[in-house]
Amino acid sequence: MISLFGDAIHDFVKAHARAVIATVDGEGQPSTSVIFYVIDKHNELHFVTKSQTKKYENIKQNNKASITIVDVEKPIAVNMNGVVVEVQDQPERDALMQEVFRLSYSELHDYAPIIKLHKGSFSVFKFLPKEAKMTDFTKPMGEAKEDLKTY
Repeated sequence: MISLFGDAIHDFVKAHARAVIATVDGEGQPSTSVIFYVIDKHNELHFVTKSQTKKYENIKQNNKASITIVDVEKPIAVNMNGVVVEVQDQPERDALMQEVFRLSYSELHDYAPIIKLHKGSFSVFKFLPKEAKMTDFTKPMGEAKEDLKTY
């Protein structure tokens, strides 16, 4: 299990709920999507998609992905590279889906955007970071902070 706990990167990721995930299709073309994510009791990042989306198809062909999380009020971001694996355990999938939907409803005061897509069945994925970089441009000129963590 890869843990993000104990550092600024984990705190930032935990404090946010939306990210952009970049995947690559079979021809090597990049594709991005906005996701809602949760961090489970094992400190792993999870998101939900549907089985007939480009994101799902890309992940099934190539499980490498990048995730970017940006603070909308401050020039701070976390960029992570890693792999995505599908959660197979049905009780775990159901609990994680409910958590993602609850979180998106609390953020948007509406149903999770993924619910509105009529494209296949729901799938839950786990993102396992191999590298994470936090960039903080709130510091004075010349003191911008960039932290890199490799797992």
